[in-house]
Amino acid sequence: MNKKIIALIVALLLTGAAAGGYAWVAQSNADNAEPVVEPELPPKFYRIEKIVLSLPSDRYLLLEFSLKVSEYDDDTEKQIDSYAPVIRNATIGVMGQKPLDQLIDSSFLVAHQDELELAFEQQLAANGFALIIDQVLVTKLVVQ
Repeated sequence: MNKKIIALIVALLLTGAAAGGYAWVAQSNADNAEPVVEPELPPKFYRIEKIVLSLPSDRYLLLEFSLKVSEYDDDTEKQIDSYAPVIRNATIGVMGQKPLDQLIDSSFLVAHQDELELAFEQQLAANGFALIIDQVLVTKLVVQ
């Protein structure tokens, strides 16, 4: 009977050692495996057309731009369309405060784009639509 107990204990120890070895090898392989990287979606561009602002001195500003968005789903375009009044309002708020010389000078273009991006994200979020905008690209800016 002593031999049976010793044989049983040895068998259990060998089984435990084999299971532990298997787990260690499996974990080592998992650590060395390349992480699964989901393919990155190409950015989408959503156009906002013909925003016209009255400027002092009987002038006006015609502005068109595209929103570059990398994180989107099937409903993003519909949501942007439905929130277009918020985007237009934010545009008027930002660009309507600019002095005429800054609107005419193209060296201010990047600053305008950055300000619009921030204003859009803030105003959209305040209205219940969290959209991460990568960049605002002004595609037309006419001052007359």
